[in-house]
Amino acid sequence: MGYRTMEKRKRWPSLLEMLLILFVGLKLLGYISWSWWWVTSPIWIPLALAIALIMVYIIKGGTLEVLKSKVAGQTSTRSAENPHPVRRIDPVVIHRSNDTGANDDKE
Repeated sequence: MGYRTMEKRKRWPSLLEMLLILFVGLKLLGYISWSWWWVTSPIWIPLALAIALIMVYIIKGGTLEVLKSKVAGQTSTRSAENPHPVRRIDPVVIHRSNDTGANDDKE
């Protein structure tokens, strides 16, 4: 049994990490007089965009489900108690033929 060794690969910092290091260095050395909100913007702006996209996806996803059901000819209702759409389907009446042969004696 041998031990597997993992190669250590150099990982280069991303553009956002480099911007953050640059902004913090410039702020601490006094070259820029920005607010700390703008200095740390490489962290929170992508995070805020990701959260906004997730919110749009959730809102649009619910809206699209209602529209799909209406286009398909089904009605859906939503209420405060049950936010999930309930599809109403027309009942189907199934007629059974008498296959048991119980009434065959009447001929």
